[in-house]
Amino acid sequence: MLCLFIASSGIAAAGDGVTKAAPPPQSDAGTAPAAQGLDKTVARLRGLGGSYAASGYLDLAIQEFSQALQLKPDDSEILLQRGLVYDRKGDVDRALQDFDQLVRLNPDEAIAFVDRGIEHGRKGDVDLSIRDFDQALRLKPDTVSALINRGAMHGKKGEYDLAIQDLDRAIELAPTAPALINRGVAHSAKGDFDLAIQDCDQAVRLAPEAASAFICRSEAHRLKGDFDLAIQDCDRAVQLAPGTESALVCRGLAYGQKGDFDLALRDYDQALRLEPDSATALNSRCWVRAKMGKALDIALSDCNAALASPNISGPNRSHALGSRGFVYFRLGQFDRAISDSDAALKDSPRSASTLYIRGLAKYRRGDIAGGEADVAAAKTIDPKIVDTFARFGVS
Repeated sequence: MLCLFIASSGIAAAGDGVTKAAPPPQSDAGTAPAAQGLDKTVARLRGLGGSYAASGYLDLAIQEFSQALQLKPDDSEILLQRGLVYDRKGDVDRALQDFDQLVRLNPDEAIAFVDRGIEHGRKGDVDLSIRDFDQALRLKPDTVSALINRGAMHGKKGEYDLAIQDLDRAIELAPTAPALINRGVAHSAKGDFDLAIQDCDQAVRLAPEAASAFICRSEAHRLKGDFDLAIQDCDRAVQLAPGTESALVCRGLAYGQKGDFDLALRDYDQALRLEPDSATALNSRCWVRAKMGKALDIALSDCNAALASPNISGPNRSHALGSRGFVYFRLGQFDRAISDSDAALKDSPRSASTLYIRGLAKYRRGDIAGGEADVAAAKTIDPKIVDTFARFGVS
């Protein structure tokens, strides 16, 4: 599963009713001329930084903000803006440094914790992220961006009911596309595909140019078995965001499940050219090659690389373990297949494919009773599981 939970900006989110942390405006009256000159210089640098950021000149924006902070190190507004530019550049560590300082300066501002929580999430520190959103919601219980992002983090941990609980409240306060997309993904993960499609349909209406809304709907269509509809939505996502790894992975998953393995590999290869460390693309390419029973050494390398990613956790880690278990099964390394399947099932106990592969591996190892139990459990979850794997020559 793609599990595309998305972050929602902590800044000026609809329904938050909060403002960015910034020092109160001051009058020039009674201010020493030197102080007035300093304030004007800082304001000029801040304005230049904002203009550069708006025009996409991110390095120049950082340069201006940094000069301003040399003159006024505790300016919350400038720290915030520089942190956001670092975030746009993908420099999570430097963004976190700025947001750490922002939290120290504004410990009673919910939005400061939201911004830092988003960065923790981008870094893969899901528990730290949730802790920041918890604090934001203690300070201001109806902070929409905190609810959306905490819901997304619960989703990444596989805690879908908690995710939906947060997202229900966020949508009640302000029905935004990010909230609907994240709830749609959570519904898909729970198997409630029609509810997922309803949420994604509404997200598409609200944000028709948002690739993530089409990816959300594609995931639900794919898991329902409507592969052509899934590919249609993915095609639109690729058109809207041609340089986005997730749009290509989305389409690759649909092609792979439809049985068009070469087209799936083409999309995964392109996704990995864009983002070489994408755990989702690496795992997906591993899984397709395992289904094909070809280039298993490359498949194993992909799965190992996915599992080595610092950003893989929860259900995504389980999926990668299940994929590697399938590769080991194909290679005849049944003990390793069982070991990886055991680990995968700890977080995803209802994965029919993992149960089925473990059952077959147990058969091969002579554990007939254990194999029968796993295969029976897999068939209870997915009555078509035997036919599905038979198409790959696996039985």
